[in-house]
Amino acid sequence: MPKDDKLKAFYELVVEAFAGLGLDLHKGRDLNPHLEAAGFKDIRCEVKKIPVGTWPKDKTQRLIGLYLKEAVEQVAPAFTGKPFEAHGIPRVESEVWLATVMNELKDNTKHRYLNFYFWYAQKPLDAPEHDHAGPGSSSEDEV
Repeated sequence: MPKDDKLKAFYELVVEAFAGLGLDLHKGRDLNPHLEAAGFKDIRCEVKKIPVGTWPKDKTQRLIGLYLKEAVEQVAPAFTGKPFEAHGIPRVESEVWLATVMNELKDNTKHRYLNFYFWYAQKPLDAPEHDHAGPGSSSEDEV
């Protein structure tokens, strides 16, 4: 996206707002140390550029872009709510940001992408088996 793109500016503001709440929206970019610490091997990451909107000529990419556009439209009001409020952004400014985002998403002349990170890892063959039912659960019936 161009540096002056309004959706990019919104995204950067959302990242800042969530960082102020202690949440890293870029955590998915570097899961390697966490996967290694969990004992996984053969770790790899694929970064895929996903279109935002229905501008791609390719039918599959256009459908994927539609889904991502819809997802952004659905989540944008939540982003401009409490996270923006906690970041000190006045309600009126949040509403302006939301209206701007909704209008920008309708513009198919701008070819926008988001990077998605797909991580693949293999559990070692000699890894011990664990009960994945969760804490306090039992596979036996209580009497």
